[in-house]
Amino acid sequence: MGTVDADRWRVADALRDSAYFDGGYMNANQYGAGVLRADVALGLLGPTEPGNRNVDVPVTAQSSGDSGVATDTLDLLLGTSGGFEITGLRAGSYTITADVSRSGNQLSGSATITLNEGQRAA
Repeated sequence: MGTVDADRWRVADALRDSAYFDGGYMNANQYGAGVLRADVALGLLGPTEPGNRNVDVPVTAQSSGDSGVATDTLDLLLGTSGGFEITGLRAGSYTITADVSRSGNQLSGSATITLNEGQRAA
C-alpha cells in the first residue's frame, strides 16, 4: 500500500471515529453510524458521545479593582450556550473572558464591556 492509500485510510478512520450517534433521538436506519463531526475529526472541541455534549465554561469579569466569576454551559453539538450572570459588579469597563479545555483541546475568547450604574449587560 502506497503513502497516498495509507493517508486516505487514516482520513477515513478519523472521519468515521468522529461520528456522533445518540440513540435517544437518532434512528440507525436514518443516521447509520451517526452524524459526521469534522470538528472532532480535526481535533477541535465537539461532542464525542451521547451525554457528553455539554461542557461547563468558567467566565471571569475583570477590571481594575473589581472582578466576578460565573459558569456558563456550552452545548458542543449545537454550539449554543445557556448564558451566565455575574452580580455585584460596579460601573466600569470589564474584560469578560471564557476558557474551556477538553481532551487536550482549548477554546477561549474575551470581550470588553462597559457597565453604567445600575445597568445589566445581555
